[in-house]
Amino acid sequence: MNATRSNSPSVPQTLGKYRIDKVLGEGEMGIVYRGYDEAIERRVALKAVHAHLLRAEGGDEFLARFRREAIAAGRCLHPNIVTVFEYGQDRETPFIAFEYVDGIKLKRIIGPDLELDIVYRVITQILGAVAVAHQCGVIHRDIKPDNIFVCKNHQVKVSDFGIARLDSGAITRAGMMVGTPSYMSPEQITSDHVDARTDLYSTGVLLYELLTGSKPFRGQTDTDVLRSVLHHEPEDPRSINPHVPELLAAVVRRAISKNADQRFQSADEFAAAIARAQATKTASADAAISAPTAGAMRSGDTVRLSAGSTLSETQAAQPPPLFSPKLLNALEVGLLKHVGPISRILVERTAATCSSVEALLLELGYHIEDPGERQTFLAAVTDKSKSDESNRE
Repeated sequence: MNATRSNSPSVPQTLGKYRIDKVLGEGEMGIVYRGYDEAIERRVALKAVHAHLLRAEGGDEFLARFRREAIAAGRCLHPNIVTVFEYGQDRETPFIAFEYVDGIKLKRIIGPDLELDIVYRVITQILGAVAVAHQCGVIHRDIKPDNIFVCKNHQVKVSDFGIARLDSGAITRAGMMVGTPSYMSPEQITSDHVDARTDLYSTGVLLYELLTGSKPFRGQTDTDVLRSVLHHEPEDPRSINPHVPELLAAVVRRAISKNADQRFQSADEFAAAIARAQATKTASADAAISAPTAGAMRSGDTVRLSAGSTLSETQAAQPPPLFSPKLLNALEVGLLKHVGPISRILVERTAATCSSVEALLLELGYHIEDPGERQTFLAAVTDKSKSDESNRE
Protein backbone atom coordinates (compact mmCIF):
# COMPACT_ATOMS: atom_id res chain seq x y z
CA MET A 1 0.00 0.00 0.00
CA ASN A 2 1.62 3.26 -1.12
CA ALA A 3 0.76 6.46 0.69
CA THR A 4 0.94 9.93 -0.77
CA ARG A 5 4.07 11.70 0.35
CA SER A 6 3.52 15.12 1.88
CA ASN A 7 4.64 18.04 -0.31
CA SER A 8 5.42 20.20 2.69
CA PRO A 9 9.06 21.32 2.68
CA SER A 10 9.15 20.74 6.44
CA VAL A 11 8.56 17.01 6.02
CA PRO A 12 11.84 15.15 5.53
CA GLN A 13 12.17 12.35 3.00
CA THR A 14 13.81 10.10 5.58
CA LEU A 15 14.37 9.91 9.30
CA GLY A 16 17.30 7.74 10.28
CA LYS A 17 17.11 4.60 8.17
CA TYR A 18 13.37 4.98 7.61
CA ARG A 19 11.61 6.34 4.54
CA ILE A 20 8.78 8.74 5.39
CA ASP A 21 5.53 8.05 3.54
CA LYS A 22 3.06 10.45 5.12
CA VAL A 23 2.14 12.53 8.16
CA LEU A 24 -0.20 10.70 10.53
CA GLY A 25 -0.69 13.52 13.01
CA GLU A 26 0.84 16.66 14.40
CA GLY A 27 0.53 18.55 17.66
CA GLU A 28 2.24 21.25 19.67
CA MET A 29 4.89 18.85 20.94
CA GLY A 30 5.77 16.86 17.88
CA ILE A 31 4.75 15.04 14.73
CA VAL A 32 4.04 11.41 13.89
CA TYR A 33 4.85 9.95 10.49
CA ARG A 34 4.09 6.70 8.82
CA GLY A 35 7.44 5.32 7.73
CA TYR A 36 8.96 2.27 6.12
CA ASP A 37 12.01 0.22 7.00
CA GLU A 38 13.19 -0.85 3.55
CA ALA A 39 15.86 -3.20 4.92
CA ILE A 40 13.29 -5.60 6.37
CA GLU A 41 10.21 -4.33 4.47
CA ARG A 42 8.30 -3.29 7.56
CA ARG A 43 5.94 -0.36 8.04
CA VAL A 44 6.60 1.69 11.17
CA ALA A 45 5.36 4.78 12.95
CA LEU A 46 7.87 7.53 13.72
CA LYS A 47 7.38 10.11 16.44
CA ALA A 48 9.65 13.15 16.23
CA VAL A 49 9.99 16.18 18.50
CA HIS A 50 9.61 19.71 17.14
CA ALA A 51 13.12 21.13 17.00
CA HIS A 52 12.13 24.54 18.41
CA LEU A 53 11.04 22.90 21.68
CA LEU A 54 14.50 21.51 22.24
CA ARG A 55 16.07 24.93 21.69
CA ALA A 56 13.65 26.68 24.05
CA GLU A 57 13.91 26.94 27.82
CA GLY A 58 13.31 23.54 29.36
CA GLY A 59 14.42 21.78 26.19
CA ASP A 60 16.69 19.42 28.09
CA GLU A 61 13.81 18.31 30.29
CA PHE A 62 11.57 17.84 27.27
CA LEU A 63 14.21 15.73 25.55
CA ALA A 64 14.62 13.65 28.71
CA ARG A 65 10.88 13.10 28.84
CA PHE A 66 10.84 12.02 25.19
CA ARG A 67 13.69 9.58 25.76
CA ARG A 68 11.91 8.33 28.87
CA GLU A 69 8.96 7.39 26.69
CA ALA A 70 11.20 5.16 24.56
CA ILE A 71 12.81 3.59 27.64
CA ALA A 72 9.48 2.99 29.38
CA ALA A 73 7.68 1.50 26.38
CA GLY A 74 10.79 -0.42 25.38
CA ARG A 75 10.78 -2.22 28.74
CA CYS A 76 7.24 -3.46 28.21
CA LEU A 77 6.96 -6.27 25.68
CA HIS A 78 3.35 -7.42 25.48
CA PRO A 79 0.78 -8.04 22.70
CA ASN A 80 -1.37 -5.20 24.06
CA ILE A 81 1.42 -2.61 24.19
CA VAL A 82 2.75 -0.81 21.12
CA THR A 83 6.27 -2.13 20.55
CA VAL A 84 9.20 0.31 20.40
CA PHE A 85 11.86 -0.57 17.82
CA GLU A 86 14.39 2.22 18.17
CA TYR A 87 15.26 5.54 19.76
CA GLY A 88 17.48 7.64 17.53
CA GLN A 89 18.49 11.09 16.33
CA ASP A 90 18.79 12.40 12.79
CA ARG A 91 19.91 15.94 11.90
CA GLU A 92 19.40 16.97 15.52
CA THR A 93 15.87 15.56 15.45
CA PRO A 94 15.27 12.89 18.10
CA PHE A 95 12.73 10.26 17.11
CA ILE A 96 11.17 7.01 18.25
CA ALA A 97 10.41 4.23 15.78
CA PHE A 98 7.63 1.97 16.93
CA GLU A 99 5.07 -0.53 15.72
CA TYR A 100 2.59 0.80 13.17
CA VAL A 101 -0.86 -0.06 14.50
CA ASP A 102 -3.56 -0.79 11.94
CA GLY A 103 -6.53 0.24 14.03
CA ILE A 104 -8.65 3.12 15.27
CA LYS A 105 -8.54 5.05 18.51
CA LEU A 106 -10.81 3.75 21.22
CA LYS A 107 -12.48 7.15 21.57
CA ARG A 108 -14.15 6.62 18.18
CA ILE A 109 -16.25 3.67 19.36
CA ILE A 110 -17.17 4.89 22.85
CA GLY A 111 -20.90 5.13 23.43
CA PRO A 112 -23.75 3.73 25.55
CA ASP A 113 -24.68 1.27 22.78
CA LEU A 114 -21.30 -0.46 22.89
CA GLU A 115 -21.82 -4.18 23.40
CA LEU A 116 -20.98 -5.41 26.86
CA ASP A 117 -18.84 -8.26 25.53
CA ILE A 118 -16.65 -5.71 23.72
CA VAL A 119 -16.35 -3.65 26.91
CA TYR A 120 -15.17 -6.72 28.83
CA ARG A 121 -12.70 -7.62 26.09
CA VAL A 122 -11.25 -4.11 25.80
CA ILE A 123 -10.87 -3.51 29.54
CA THR A 124 -9.37 -6.95 30.16
CA GLN A 125 -6.69 -6.33 27.54
CA ILE A 126 -5.92 -2.86 28.88
CA LEU A 127 -5.48 -4.34 32.35
CA GLY A 128 -3.20 -7.00 30.90
CA ALA A 129 -1.02 -4.28 29.38
CA VAL A 130 -1.05 -2.26 32.60
CA ALA A 131 -0.11 -5.32 34.65
CA VAL A 132 2.97 -5.98 32.50
CA ALA A 133 3.98 -2.30 32.60
CA HIS A 134 3.78 -2.33 36.40
CA GLN A 135 5.79 -5.55 36.57
CA CYS A 136 8.44 -3.78 34.48
CA GLY A 137 8.52 -0.86 36.91
CA VAL A 138 6.61 1.51 34.62
CA ILE A 139 3.61 3.63 35.60
CA HIS A 140 1.88 4.97 32.48
CA ARG A 141 0.01 7.90 34.13
CA ASP A 142 -2.03 8.78 31.03
CA ILE A 143 -4.41 5.90 30.34
CA LYS A 144 -7.19 7.40 28.19
CA PRO A 145 -9.11 6.62 24.95
CA ASP A 146 -6.72 8.71 22.84
CA ASN A 147 -3.82 6.46 23.85
CA ILE A 148 -5.54 3.16 23.12
CA PHE A 149 -6.04 1.62 19.69
CA VAL A 150 -8.50 -1.10 18.74
CA CYS A 151 -7.44 -3.32 15.84
CA LYS A 152 -9.54 -5.34 13.42
CA ASN A 153 -9.80 -8.40 15.66
CA HIS A 154 -10.57 -6.29 18.75
CA GLN A 155 -6.95 -6.54 19.86
CA VAL A 156 -6.10 -3.55 22.03
CA LYS A 157 -2.82 -1.64 21.83
CA VAL A 158 -1.82 0.78 24.60
CA SER A 159 0.49 3.56 23.43
CA ASP A 160 2.00 6.87 24.46
CA PHE A 161 4.21 6.35 27.49
CA GLY A 162 5.30 9.99 27.16
CA ILE A 163 4.68 10.88 30.81
CA ALA A 164 5.37 7.45 32.23
CA ARG A 165 7.35 7.28 35.42
CA LEU A 166 10.09 4.74 35.90
CA ASP A 167 10.63 3.36 39.36
CA SER A 168 14.15 4.80 39.35
CA GLY A 169 12.56 8.26 39.26
CA ALA A 170 15.82 9.69 37.93
CA ILE A 171 14.31 11.98 35.31
CA THR A 172 11.03 13.17 36.86
CA ARG A 173 10.55 16.76 37.89
CA ALA A 174 9.38 17.26 41.46
CA GLY A 175 5.97 18.91 41.82
CA MET A 176 5.13 18.74 38.11
CA MET A 177 1.50 17.78 37.49
CA VAL A 178 1.15 15.87 34.22
CA GLY A 179 -1.74 13.95 32.77
CA THR A 180 -5.22 14.46 31.27
CA PRO A 181 -7.63 16.05 33.80
CA SER A 182 -10.65 13.78 33.21
CA TYR A 183 -8.56 10.64 33.76
CA MET A 184 -6.16 11.82 36.48
CA SER A 185 -6.35 10.27 39.92
CA PRO A 186 -6.76 12.57 42.94
CA GLU A 187 -3.17 11.88 44.01
CA GLN A 188 -1.90 12.90 40.57
CA ILE A 189 -3.61 16.27 41.00
CA THR A 190 -2.45 16.95 44.53
CA SER A 191 1.13 15.81 43.79
CA ASP A 192 0.95 13.28 46.59
CA HIS A 193 2.86 10.03 46.21
CA VAL A 194 1.74 8.41 42.95
CA ASP A 195 2.06 4.68 42.52
CA ALA A 196 0.71 2.03 40.14
CA ARG A 197 -2.83 2.46 41.48
CA THR A 198 -3.15 5.71 39.57
CA ASP A 199 -3.27 3.68 36.32
CA LEU A 200 -5.98 1.46 37.79
CA TYR A 201 -8.00 4.56 38.63
CA SER A 202 -7.67 5.87 35.05
CA THR A 203 -8.72 2.47 33.71
CA GLY A 204 -11.78 2.64 35.98
CA VAL A 205 -12.66 6.05 34.56
CA LEU A 206 -12.31 4.59 31.09
CA LEU A 207 -14.58 1.67 32.02
CA TYR A 208 -17.20 4.13 33.28
CA GLU A 209 -17.03 5.97 29.96
CA LEU A 210 -17.31 2.77 27.91
CA LEU A 211 -20.46 1.78 29.81
CA THR A 212 -22.20 5.15 29.84
CA GLY A 213 -20.78 7.22 27.00
CA SER A 214 -19.95 9.92 29.56
CA LYS A 215 -16.96 10.79 31.70
CA PRO A 216 -17.56 10.52 35.46
CA PHE A 217 -15.97 13.90 36.14
CA ARG A 218 -16.87 16.82 33.90
CA GLY A 219 -16.66 20.61 33.85
CA GLN A 220 -16.50 23.67 31.64
CA THR A 221 -12.77 24.10 32.25
CA ASP A 222 -9.85 21.91 33.27
CA THR A 223 -10.00 23.53 36.70
CA ASP A 224 -13.66 22.52 37.04
CA VAL A 225 -12.79 18.96 36.08
CA LEU A 226 -9.93 18.76 38.55
CA ARG A 227 -12.15 20.14 41.31
CA SER A 228 -14.77 17.51 40.47
CA VAL A 229 -12.18 14.72 40.64
CA LEU A 230 -11.09 15.89 44.08
CA HIS A 231 -14.39 16.79 45.70
CA HIS A 232 -17.41 15.34 43.87
CA GLU A 233 -18.82 11.84 43.70
CA PRO A 234 -19.70 10.73 40.17
CA GLU A 235 -23.19 9.79 39.11
CA ASP A 236 -23.78 6.07 39.45
CA PRO A 237 -23.24 4.45 36.02
CA ARG A 238 -26.59 2.66 36.32
CA SER A 239 -28.41 5.96 36.62
CA ILE A 240 -27.06 6.90 33.19
CA ASN A 241 -27.34 3.45 31.65
CA PRO A 242 -29.70 1.31 33.76
CA HIS A 243 -28.71 -1.78 31.77
CA VAL A 244 -25.24 -1.91 33.31
CA PRO A 245 -25.16 -5.01 35.55
CA GLU A 246 -25.03 -4.07 39.23
CA LEU A 247 -21.93 -6.19 39.85
CA LEU A 248 -20.08 -4.35 37.08
CA ALA A 249 -21.25 -0.99 38.42
CA ALA A 250 -19.79 -1.99 41.81
CA VAL A 251 -16.47 -2.75 40.10
CA VAL A 252 -16.49 0.74 38.57
CA ARG A 253 -17.28 2.42 41.87
CA ARG A 254 -14.39 0.68 43.59
CA ALA A 255 -11.97 1.39 40.73
CA ILE A 256 -12.56 5.15 40.87
CA SER A 257 -12.57 5.55 44.63
CA LYS A 258 -10.81 8.75 45.69
CA ASN A 259 -8.95 6.80 48.35
CA ALA A 260 -6.26 4.71 46.70
CA ASP A 261 -6.37 2.17 49.54
CA GLN A 262 -10.02 1.44 48.75
CA ARG A 263 -9.38 0.74 45.06
CA PHE A 264 -8.11 -2.45 43.47
CA GLN A 265 -4.49 -2.82 44.52
CA SER A 266 -3.24 -4.45 41.33
CA ALA A 267 -4.23 -4.83 37.70
CA ASP A 268 -4.63 -8.57 38.28
CA GLU A 269 -7.09 -7.96 41.11
CA PHE A 270 -9.04 -5.53 38.91
CA ALA A 271 -9.07 -8.03 36.02
CA ALA A 272 -10.29 -10.80 38.35
CA ALA A 273 -13.23 -8.60 39.40
CA ILE A 274 -14.06 -7.97 35.74
CA ALA A 275 -13.94 -11.72 35.08
CA ARG A 276 -16.33 -12.39 37.97
CA ALA A 277 -18.75 -9.76 36.69
CA GLN A 278 -18.61 -11.28 33.24
CA ALA A 279 -19.09 -14.83 34.52
CA THR A 280 -22.10 -13.98 36.68
CA LYS A 281 -24.00 -11.80 34.24
CA THR A 282 -27.53 -13.04 33.61
CA ALA A 283 -29.30 -13.53 30.30
CA SER A 284 -31.55 -10.59 31.13
CA ALA A 285 -28.53 -8.38 31.71
CA ASP A 286 -27.16 -9.42 28.33
CA ALA A 287 -30.41 -8.50 26.62
CA ALA A 288 -30.69 -5.23 28.49
CA ILE A 289 -27.23 -3.99 27.62
CA SER A 290 -27.75 -4.61 23.89
CA ALA A 291 -31.43 -3.66 23.64
CA PRO A 292 -32.30 -0.63 25.79
CA THR A 293 -35.98 0.13 26.25
CA ALA A 294 -37.64 3.06 24.54
CA GLY A 295 -37.72 4.94 27.83
CA ALA A 296 -33.96 4.64 28.21
CA MET A 297 -33.20 5.83 24.69
CA ARG A 298 -31.50 9.08 23.95
CA SER A 299 -30.81 10.78 20.66
CA GLY A 300 -28.59 8.60 18.50
CA ASP A 301 -29.10 5.41 20.54
CA THR A 302 -29.49 2.13 18.63
CA VAL A 303 -31.94 -0.57 19.65
CA ARG A 304 -31.26 -4.21 18.79
CA LEU A 305 -34.22 -6.48 19.63
CA SER A 306 -33.55 -9.95 20.99
CA ALA A 307 -35.33 -13.00 19.64
CA GLY A 308 -39.01 -13.03 20.52
CA SER A 309 -39.14 -9.31 21.34
CA THR A 310 -41.97 -7.18 20.02
CA LEU A 311 -42.14 -3.47 19.37
CA SER A 312 -44.23 -1.39 21.74
CA GLU A 313 -47.00 0.82 20.34
CA THR A 314 -44.78 3.85 20.85
CA GLN A 315 -41.97 2.26 18.91
CA ALA A 316 -44.35 1.04 16.20
CA ALA A 317 -45.48 4.62 15.72
CA GLN A 318 -41.96 5.70 14.85
CA PRO A 319 -41.31 6.50 11.18
CA PRO A 320 -39.62 3.76 9.13
CA PRO A 321 -35.82 3.80 9.11
CA LEU A 322 -34.17 6.04 6.54
CA PHE A 323 -31.77 3.31 5.41
CA SER A 324 -32.86 -0.21 4.50
CA PRO A 325 -31.48 -3.17 6.47
CA LYS A 326 -30.02 -4.56 3.22
CA LEU A 327 -28.00 -1.39 2.66
CA LEU A 328 -26.77 -1.26 6.25
CA ASN A 329 -25.78 -4.93 6.08
CA ALA A 330 -23.86 -4.31 2.84
CA LEU A 331 -22.06 -1.39 4.46
CA GLU A 332 -21.20 -3.50 7.49
CA VAL A 333 -19.82 -6.31 5.32
CA GLY A 334 -17.88 -3.88 3.12
CA LEU A 335 -16.34 -2.14 6.11
CA LEU A 336 -15.59 -5.39 7.95
CA LYS A 337 -12.24 -6.10 6.26
CA HIS A 338 -11.02 -2.59 7.03
CA VAL A 339 -11.99 -2.19 10.70
CA GLY A 340 -13.01 -5.68 11.81
CA PRO A 341 -16.05 -6.64 13.95
CA ILE A 342 -16.65 -3.08 15.12
CA SER A 343 -17.95 -2.33 11.61
CA ARG A 344 -21.51 -2.98 12.79
CA ILE A 345 -21.18 -0.48 15.62
CA LEU A 346 -19.75 2.16 13.28
CA VAL A 347 -22.48 1.61 10.67
CA GLU A 348 -25.32 1.73 13.20
CA ARG A 349 -23.99 4.78 14.99
CA THR A 350 -23.25 6.68 11.78
CA ALA A 351 -26.64 5.79 10.27
CA ALA A 352 -28.34 7.27 13.34
CA THR A 353 -26.76 10.68 12.67
CA CYS A 354 -26.93 10.94 8.85
CA SER A 355 -29.89 12.17 6.81
CA SER A 356 -28.86 10.91 3.38
CA VAL A 357 -27.13 7.94 1.78
CA GLU A 358 -24.41 10.23 0.43
CA ALA A 359 -23.60 11.57 3.90
CA LEU A 360 -23.61 8.05 5.34
CA LEU A 361 -21.14 6.79 2.74
CA LEU A 362 -18.80 9.73 3.20
CA GLU A 363 -18.78 9.36 6.98
CA LEU A 364 -18.06 5.63 6.79
CA GLY A 365 -15.37 6.16 4.17
CA TYR A 366 -13.50 8.24 6.74
CA HIS A 367 -12.65 5.03 8.62
CA ILE A 368 -10.65 3.66 5.65
CA GLU A 369 -7.16 5.13 5.57
CA ASP A 370 -5.95 4.14 2.11
CA PRO A 371 -7.46 6.41 -0.62
CA GLY A 372 -7.61 3.60 -3.20
CA GLU A 373 -9.35 1.20 -0.85
CA ARG A 374 -11.69 3.98 0.24
CA GLN A 375 -12.73 4.65 -3.37
CA THR A 376 -13.27 0.94 -4.03
CA PHE A 377 -15.44 0.67 -0.94
CA LEU A 378 -17.48 3.77 -1.83
CA ALA A 379 -18.00 2.62 -5.42
CA ALA A 380 -19.19 -0.82 -4.33
CA VAL A 381 -21.62 0.39 -1.69
CA THR A 382 -22.88 3.20 -3.96
CA ASP A 383 -23.83 0.62 -6.57
CA LYS A 384 -25.46 -1.43 -3.83
CA SER A 385 -27.44 1.56 -2.55
CA LYS A 386 -28.72 2.39 -6.05
CA SER A 387 -29.75 -1.23 -6.62
CA ASP A 388 -31.41 -1.34 -3.22
CA GLU A 389 -33.36 1.86 -3.84
CA SER A 390 -34.49 0.52 -7.24
CA ASN A 391 -35.77 -2.68 -5.67
CA ARG A 392 -37.63 -0.74 -2.98
CA GLU A 393 -39.46 1.25 -5.63
